[in-house]
Amino acid sequence: MDEDERPESAVVHSLIQSIQHSILLVNFWQYESALVPK
Repeated sequence: MDEDERPESAVVHSLIQSIQHSILLVNFWQYESALVPK
């Protein structure tokens, strides 16, 4: 059972990392937009 669960947890972990990375990019973009008025 453990060997079967490892691949799934790895996929979930990579998904979470991708989501967190996207959130960081959005936050950084909003921060930059706030610094530079158009």
